Amino acid sequence: MRKSTVLILFCLLVTFSIPLGATITATYEPEPYLVFQTGQFPFDSTDFVAKLGTLTFYISDNQLFDPSLVDMSVSNSFGFYGPITWYDHWETGLPVYEQSTTYFSLAAVITVKGVTSYKKLWGEDGMEPLTNANGNINTSVFVATLYFLGDQDSSIFKPGALYTMVSGSLGGFNVAVASGGGGIYNDSSYISVNDQVIPEDGNPPELPIPVVPGTLVPLPYVDPDHPFLPVEYALSITDNQAFSVQNAFNANRSAIGKAQLVVTNAIPETSYGVNIKFSDAVNSTSFALHLGGIVSQYAIPYKLQFLNQEVIGRTPIIWSNLTNGTYLEDIFVSGIDPTIADIAPSGSYSDVITVTVTPLDTI
Repeated sequence: MRKSTVLILFCLLVTFSIPLGATITATYEPEPYLVFQTGQFPFDSTDFVAKLGTLTFYISDNQLFDPSLVDMSVSNSFGFYGPITWYDHWETGLPVYEQSTTYFSLAAVITVKGVTSYKKLWGEDGMEPLTNANGNINTSVFVATLYFLGDQDSSIFKPGALYTMVSGSLGGFNVAVASGGGGIYNDSSYISVNDQVIPEDGNPPELPIPVVPGTLVPLPYVDPDHPFLPVEYALSITDNQAFSVQNAFNANRSAIGKAQLVVTNAIPETSYGVNIKFSDAVNSTSFALHLGGIVSQYAIPYKLQFLNQEVIGRTPIIWSNLTNGTYLEDIFVSGIDPTIADIAPSGSYSDVITVTVTPLDTI
């Protein structure tokens, strides 16, 4: 091979999905950031809540009976540790705060036939209807918004403070509906959420929906005087460069660029992480350089390395222990077979890789 320079290009990609039509389908969208706030309708203003996510049903024929969370791996109670007050200082009149654990339930806000209310959900039962309504709800769209709901009045909590979950488990769930007016406990069928595959034998979907994907970081109590600044991640590829094929033969590796990740607004003394995913134009699990960058032309397989790991296409690699700051990590190419390279037609070879970053603390 007379000419042996290659170029790997990187770009960022954001994708969106929409529900496909069916008799009943559903989507679940978790909140990108979790914060505690005082309650708004239908909660009381003295309630202390945090919005977790929104479950939306799409019903083509308006026939919806007993929409329910099933196969739940969710606790009935959740303990959060942080500053609370039970009294004011006798001289200053200001609240005296001490570190303690308070407890929360899972609740769903729903609207049925024009009436909005909330219902506590008991996850340890495994199956929990989202409403107490009997019969057909008769709607084309049904929305259930999940929250943490505190057992104590919001006045005992400290605005701007952080509250860390120290007990309870926020696992996952599937969704089912009743086939008619007989109730969910007598006759139910699974509903696909976020394009889940529903087994034909009636067994639960293989992958339940997590209530909160990733790691649950401490939740701040936000109010007008203590606004929330979301943690931001800015990914870019720097030092993108051509390299000589010979420098990546077999176990040798050649740097082709750096991944630069800038983290801002992170909570002090809190560790964050992201998933980094590399994908080529055909979504393969392996990678290859192609003559002229055309995937139908001669291919030279190679290996991509990041964070001292071999990259598997479409498979996320965790970049962890992140706080505020700028992080740089080299991206390497290696594993090129000299025999395949030597017989390659002369020319320029390249590959285009899409890099996606997903925060572990949110999605």
